[in-house]
Amino acid sequence: MPEARVVFQLADGRPEDHETAVRNVRNAVADLPGASACLVAHGPGLGLVTGRTGFADDVDQLVKDGVEVLACRNTMARLGIAEDELRPGVATVPAGIGEIVRRQQEGWAYVRI
Repeated sequence: MPEARVVFQLADGRPEDHETAVRNVRNAVADLPGASACLVAHGPGLGLVTGRTGFADDVDQLVKDGVEVLACRNTMARLGIAEDELRPGVATVPAGIGEIVRRQQEGWAYVRI
């Protein structure tokens, strides 16, 4: 069986949604050894990757565990968030939705948080 590739979408700003996102990504990585995981945060979900909702250590650990954590530059521009406000290791993409669509076209499984 080929290695699993999963892209997670986080577009919600509630802390409980951020907690769910972290938990779901961790669980998927643990249950799918060798899987590639990507978490795309956009809209209100961007708060997770800035650490503003209290999950900074969790985001840092996801990055350390090899999860690709991405922030939407469109949202960043709209909200006035600079790249240096993102947690270390969080990369940016031009558009969160565009990235998710590209990943799906490449065969990545999609999970919306």
